[in-house]
Amino acid sequence: MQNEYINPFDNTDHQFFVLINEKQQQSLWPTFSDVPKGWKILFGPEQREKCVEFLISEPSQ
Repeated sequence: MQNEYINPFDNTDHQFFVLINEKQQQSLWPTFSDVPKGWKILFGPEQREKCVEFLISEPSQ
């Protein structure tokens, strides 16, 4: 079976950003998609695993 993903956020072949908004909420975001209004890049672009590690290790501000 090929790499078939229903959700692009689960595809480990993509690069990702960690985003943050004005409420200090953080989000994992694929680089192929535009950063939503009100969010800025906090970390990346990087492999999905490294972004998840960043989210886990980085305390909310």
